[in-house]
Amino acid sequence: MHSMKAFLLTATLVICSKPAFGLNVAIDAQVPDKDISKIVVSTNLPETTKGYVAIHGGSEEYFQEIEVEVSGGYFIAQKPLKPTVLPPGKYTVEIALNPPQFQPSAVQSKIGHKGEFLEGHFVKAGMLGKSIHYTREIIIDKD
Repeated sequence: MHSMKAFLLTATLVICSKPAFGLNVAIDAQVPDKDISKIVVSTNLPETTKGYVAIHGGSEEYFQEIEVEVSGGYFIAQKPLKPTVLPPGKYTVEIALNPPQFQPSAVQSKIGHKGEFLEGHFVKAGMLGKSIHYTREIIIDKD
């Protein structure tokens, strides 16, 4: 009987200790003065989660990708643009994570080795497991 109680207690602890990881990604895309890309993504992903922010589009099919890492609850991608001033037009900002297998072990322990603990609107299933992908359009005006 004692071993049955121990088993039930252990089983309860294991079930209750499964990481319940929800995802809440918010994006604030800015291109101040049209000469710098500054994309700030607040997130509840674990510290040191790695990913990238890309900006592309416009009439000249501009593309730039910036590697990012979560620090203090944010991705901050800031890098001079190529060319230094974006021409007016419609651009797409994309935020994506590296696959779970390529995240640091501390991140994998929270999101799962295949991203199985990730949940939310921006979570997508892929060949390497679950990950996050978010897109947003921004407009660069003439002024």
